[in-house]
Amino acid sequence: MNINKILTFWTVSIFTIILSSGCSPSASPGFLAPGLTGSATPQQTPGYQGQATSANYISSQFTLNEPYGRVEDRNFFGKVDFHRANTYQGGSVSYGAFGYLGNLSARDTEMTPASLLGNYFYGGVGLTAGVNAHISYPKLDWELLKINARFYNELGKYPELKNELTDYRNDHDDILPRTCSGFIFPTCHPSSYNDVYSRHGSILDTSVGMGFKIKHKNKRTTQIGTGMNFHLFGRQRNSVRAETTTKTFNTAGLYLQFSHTLQERLSVNVDLLSSGATFGLSYRFGER
Repeated sequence: MNINKILTFWTVSIFTIILSSGCSPSASPGFLAPGLTGSATPQQTPGYQGQATSANYISSQFTLNEPYGRVEDRNFFGKVDFHRANTYQGGSVSYGAFGYLGNLSARDTEMTPASLLGNYFYGGVGLTAGVNAHISYPKLDWELLKINARFYNELGKYPELKNELTDYRNDHDDILPRTCSGFIFPTCHPSSYNDVYSRHGSILDTSVGMGFKIKHKNKRTTQIGTGMNFHLFGRQRNSVRAETTTKTFNTAGLYLQFSHTLQERLSVNVDLLSSGATFGLSYRFGER
């Protein structure tokens, strides 16, 4: 197994991902995704050491990103996660729970009426689970497929804003600015506030990717991975002349994940996302 060739391949892949993720995923102009959208990445797992291994992880992270399609708004949140991971010869499984708090700063006057500009806090709790398939070598685990899912709710002022925007659209249909398209026969419609995400029950995010894990002494590891994350089954409310309808609206983004064990148990984690970045620390304990 030539590790140098693998590292060369991944170096090229990483630069390709970075270059191709310079723009946020496309979304309708008024789309307000949940605060966690675009940040789903795989969970940490122990390296395979010749026998089945399990460990607990507790981690904290801070994420700063740009909401989908809203270039002037700013979103940040903090998250605390606990999960357990079991690693076997052919792969690993993980499962856990998390809680989070965040704030969206609505600044974009083209997307939000002046009366609704400001800071909107949100938070929630959720469950998460993942599965990896890998080929293990003495100094490296080649992770062929990494799938992670998280199921959570979102509470607070930010979810309320989504409904308020649709209500505003209903009440001010005649004075909203118009967006026109077409050169010979232009068509115009109210812009900005008519396409709004509305939370319907709990929320499902997933990520699918691949990567590798370099195994050092004392069970320390360096993990690098890349892939895509998805926000699934979102509901978009469309209000046209006081008639509100809903439709499914999904989003997708890219991620590049890096994790390195500084000491025997403490790791630093950095995720580069299509719409922002995440920084965090994690601590491994309870191995057996």
